[in-house]
Amino acid sequence: MPSQGEVISAMRSVGLDSATYSAIWWEAASADAASMAERGEGIRRRLERAKGVRVTTPDGTDFSFALSNYPVHLDVATMSRAAATGQPWSKRQASFPAGLLTVIPIGATASGPVRAAANQCDRPVKQEAFEVRAGRPEAVRAASDEACVRAVLERAGMIGSVSIGLNPALKPVLGSHGNFIPEQSLGLVSLSFGDNLRYGGTNTAPRWTVPLMRATVLVDGVAVIRDGQIVARVGGS
Repeated sequence: MPSQGEVISAMRSVGLDSATYSAIWWEAASADAASMAERGEGIRRRLERAKGVRVTTPDGTDFSFALSNYPVHLDVATMSRAAATGQPWSKRQASFPAGLLTVIPIGATASGPVRAAANQCDRPVKQEAFEVRAGRPEAVRAASDEACVRAVLERAGMIGSVSIGLNPALKPVLGSHGNFIPEQSLGLVSLSFGDNLRYGGTNTAPRWTVPLMRATVLVDGVAVIRDGQIVARVGGS
């Protein structure tokens, strides 16, 4: 998770001054927890009994995975459930602002192409692309800052988690000099490699996250997100 200084720097890089940043941050921090919980609970229930998940995007992502036995982590309050209960792997960290549902895949089952139009490494990343094979990224390339992307993915190694954003006050901000893409942005799917300790996993490698905008997520063939929009009444069976 980036430090507040890194977040401020990223926001400034896309042309947002401190006042605008503060307004966005506090609006996101005060987003309706009940509304986020309602969105997240339906997805969580489906994921808890799921056999398989498939994620696709218009950019060409099409990867699938099976879920591990780790609990689905739903963070809709100012402090994560793990931090609030003092679980040792949480390091007493709070997710702020809240609004994130996260699962840990079985690494060996994760496979398929991943394509992300925008990301942020040392510089803005365009057209990030790689293949996931048995949970690891291969054939990494990018239209910009490719060396940085290759290096961070090599350090991160195995897939760590997949998250769905639930916070309606956040959205990706893309700029010519930098991109700020909060994982909690409503409907955003984030594929992370490396560290998943905060979600109950055991991976301690440096973390690298790939934002998948306009994603469609199928849980056992049922759409819970379609084109970046959470499907209404997804909890129905």
